[in-house]
Amino acid sequence: MIPNLLGKISDPKLFKITNSGVIKSLSYKLKSSKKSIKDIELKIDINFKYGLADYYLYVTSSDGFLNRENVLPKALNK
Repeated sequence: MIPNLLGKISDPKLFKITNSGVIKSLSYKLKSSKKSIKDIELKIDINFKYGLADYYLYVTSSDGFLNRENVLPKALNK
């Protein structure tokens, strides 16, 4: 489902690291081969103490339909 929505993903660039002491967050900008996708951000949250992680895939479409929305729950629930 995700490849159909986003096309081919390339050129990951780490642009932000946040460390709250408990959770370390890494944010990456990605590029899509689809013209309908304006921005893609992959955010990974890591809790080293408890060995936990979570990830989010925020997408903004060129037509404004998606505005930095996490598309993973929508795609995984179908």
